[in-house]
Amino acid sequence: MAKDRRTDFSSLMPQQPAPTKQVKSADEAIRAIHGDKTKRITLDIALPLHAKIKMRCFEQGITMKDFLLDLAARELGV
Repeated sequence: MAKDRRTDFSSLMPQQPAPTKQVKSADEAIRAIHGDKTKRITLDIALPLHAKIKMRCFEQGITMKDFLLDLAARELGV
C-alpha cells in the first residue's frame, strides 16, 4: 500500500490576516498611499495621438504615466 505523501503547508500560512485600512473613496485611498503630495488629472486625447504615445512608451519600455510626467517636467524645467 502507498504511503500518504501529503504535506501540511498550513503552518507556513499567516494565522491572522494582515489588517487593512478601510477607505471611503478613491481620493482617500490615493491620499493614504501618497499623502497630499499629488494631484490627479484627467484629459481627453485624440485616438491617433494616444496610439503614438502608447507605441513610444512600448518602444521605451515605460508607462504612459512616466512618459507624460517626464515630458511635462522637461517642458517646465522641473
